[in-house]
Amino acid sequence: MYHDNPIVAFFMHQFIYFGIVIIENSVYFVGQYIFTNMMGPVMDSFLNHYMFPFAFPSLVRGQNSWDIFTLDFRNTQSPYIGDGWVDFFISGEMIYGGEGCTLEPDNLQFSEANKNTMSQLVVSESAATCMANQAAKSHLGQIALNQKTVGDLWAIPGMNFSSTSLKNHLPIFEKKLGPNKPLTGLASFKDINVMFGKFDTDVIIEYTVCFSLRVDVAGSPELIYDELKMVTSAKVRADDDIVYITLLKNKLFIDNQYG
Repeated sequence: MYHDNPIVAFFMHQFIYFGIVIIENSVYFVGQYIFTNMMGPVMDSFLNHYMFPFAFPSLVRGQNSWDIFTLDFRNTQSPYIGDGWVDFFISGEMIYGGEGCTLEPDNLQFSEANKNTMSQLVVSESAATCMANQAAKSHLGQIALNQKTVGDLWAIPGMNFSSTSLKNHLPIFEKKLGPNKPLTGLASFKDINVMFGKFDTDVIIEYTVCFSLRVDVAGSPELIYDELKMVTSAKVRADDDIVYITLLKNKLFIDNQYG
């Protein structure tokens, strides 16, 4: 504490130092009240009640959609503080449109195999499944199909999306509608289930693809609607904060009951 008058500076220093000593000694008795009842509401309000709203764009090329989600990062247990590091355990629930998920409890552990790892993010299967299903319910899960979006997706400008371009897969459209009838459609996803480390695979995702098609004319009726159960598996590794994904399988999930 500096002052031009040394006597004033001495008393000011002693007054502040004495206040620090009082706080240090009183924290033992009233610390819980100070930090919980006084600082707690302030931090809770500052952190928006531990809710983090954010906007996320579509990752599908050619789609201009985006939506707003809220991440619940309330602590599920007290943080564990070590020598130069700290572990946080948060809910991780993704909220969309005011609706959340039912998360299953999971005992997550941080990896200690690589001592050079500076930070880690561990996600449970339940939290990952919640995030995927919430994204599927949003605008991100609605993929528009038309000549422009399909061309942008495959990076082929002017790509034809019509009854003729689909004749090898759905020949009925060209037979019923005639050649080169422009089509439009919508693809979406539901019933997503994410699994980690099962069957010697890093990530397995089971889901249902829903799609519909119609002629690209205002007011045209729906020509077809179908749902396909799919399963996708991938190998995932991280190197220098970059995630590399290798697709292993992407196929129809056909069970014995429904074939």
